[in-house]
Amino acid sequence: MGPGGCAAPALVEPINRAQQELDAARAEQQHNPSVQALSRVEIDAMIDYLGDVGGALSGADPAQLEELYGSLRLEVVYEPGERIAQVSIRPGRGSQRVRGGPCALTTRLVLS
Repeated sequence: MGPGGCAAPALVEPINRAQQELDAARAEQQHNPSVQALSRVEIDAMIDYLGDVGGALSGADPAQLEELYGSLRLEVVYEPGERIAQVSIRPGRGSQRVRGGPCALTTRLVLS
């Protein structure tokens, strides 16, 4: 603290900025819908709705796939010793945000 109990001028701006970020995060949290678990039936219905995704992807133009994978922020980490691929997607909202997207999906695939 500076003379008279005031914060040093060099600390005021970072403290104000941190408070603004905290306020913005709280406001965003209040406006985001709560997470709800999906039932097995709902998941199966979504998969059925998507149809043959593998067939569609295997016949797609590589440039379009690159754009799709980029928008999903697809990441694949292959562990050759275990023959496992860890696949993650983190769909965004048009632009990357500091705290990331609202959800991510990660799965491990055992390759035979």
